[in-house]
Amino acid sequence: MQIPTSTKKLTRCAYRGMTRYGIDGVKLERRGDNCTATATDGKKLLSLTWKDSSESKPFDAVIDRANWDNAHKAACKTSTIHADESNGRCMLTARTKAGDGFQVPGIPNPDDMPVFPQWRDVVPALDVTNPRRFAVDPKLLRELLESIEATGAQVVIFQPDENPCNAIRIDGFLKPDKPNGGYMKPDIESVGAIMPCRLC
Repeated sequence: MQIPTSTKKLTRCAYRGMTRYGIDGVKLERRGDNCTATATDGKKLLSLTWKDSSESKPFDAVIDRANWDNAHKAACKTSTIHADESNGRCMLTARTKAGDGFQVPGIPNPDDMPVFPQWRDVVPALDVTNPRRFAVDPKLLRELLESIEATGAQVVIFQPDENPCNAIRIDGFLKPDKPNGGYMKPDIESVGAIMPCRLC
């Protein structure tokens, strides 16, 4: 199974801690020529899918965050990382910038590992007819959200306009201080707006 190096930042969405080992890494799957890599920490989730026709054998393994990151650090930007199973172990092999081979330690097969959640049950189905759907530039959105977070905001609320071509309003709030409480305004109130990518 060939893994593009452009998937290297996927572990930003993986769990970081000691109590939920099953999601402390990346779930790799291959069915036919469809390959999927998924990471979640229980609050956010990201799944990446690509085609790989070099093999067709089904593949299913969870790669811990350290091994995933080490393989991507060693790999040349123009190369790919290869995942394979041998003697009941999952191996990641990368080609380094110097042209040398790099192989991370053997990883137990799925039968010996904690169960990764059924993540497909969590993600809503794509609905291209949903009138509230909007598209934004991820770089612009990240810059805006980081600026709002710097003011002390703990929650942001997105309010798209009825016209999908108009700006999307984003407000920063504090989390409720009691159960079922409403979102509270921080000392520094923030209101932002971002223009959507053209869907109209």
